[in-house]
Amino acid sequence: MGWQDEATQLLTERYGALVGYARLVCADPSEAEDAVQEAMIAVFGRARTFPNLRAAEGYVKRAIVTRTIDRARSRKRESERTLLMREIDLSAGPEQRAVDSVSVAEALQTLSPRERACIVLRYVEQLTTAETAHELGLGEGSVKRYVHDGSKKLSTLLGVEAMPPEWSGIATGGGVGRG
Repeated sequence: MGWQDEATQLLTERYGALVGYARLVCADPSEAEDAVQEAMIAVFGRARTFPNLRAAEGYVKRAIVTRTIDRARSRKRESERTLLMREIDLSAGPEQRAVDSVSVAEALQTLSPRERACIVLRYVEQLTTAETAHELGLGEGSVKRYVHDGSKKLSTLLGVEAMPPEWSGIATGGGVGRG
């Protein structure tokens, strides 16, 4: 199978999943389709082949994260976006906080690009700290710091005490995250 066939198959079979992934990574969900297109061009702009569709998809996902961070830098949007959201009553019980809190996707939009990328790779993709560091070209300590800072912000926005690794299955329907 040539690279053109691989690209076509990936777009045909996994486009929706790639856009969904990009929505989690992008600060603005409306940029998700652009991020996927840019990543596809970056990955398949040069004739390259992959051992299977899963490997190609993984490569495109890494390109989505990289392109998103690069776009944020070039536009100088490192400051957090102001969201129009209602006040969360932290004195309410957990059930009411869950109802009143912003959605996870909206909360992710408030994070810096690096925090968002680290959170998504750790909790959604269920990568280890070392794997996340490798994917983003960061040190493990930096990844831990971004995950800590991002988790703290998300915890406040979502009205929960922490974002433990066992939450990783919530976003994807998967199992428990890896260390």
